[in-house]
Amino acid sequence: DWVNDMCFNGDKSLLFSCSNDCKINIWDLKGTYLKNNYTTIFPVYSYSDLHKDFIKRIHYNSNKNYLYSCGLDSKIYIYPIDNNTKYNIE
Repeated sequence: DWVNDMCFNGDKSLLFSCSNDCKINIWDLKGTYLKNNYTTIFPVYSYSDLHKDFIKRIHYNSNKNYLYSCGLDSKIYIYPIDNNTKYNIE
């Protein structure tokens, strides 16, 4: 699987990515730092149950705190993003 698009939230503390595995991942960048010019981070939350085909684009609207996604399934989804929420994979 490969990443098709990514974007940041308003204060650049969260990174959103979408890929061909039909997932949108949220990556928490707070507290990360580069070590030897790279670092490994893991998603703190994943949306994986909406799109049924490749997700091609995502966009973050900082005025409304929404993330938008569209894919080859001809669907557009809107996700409310709360910057104060700690996202945890369950």
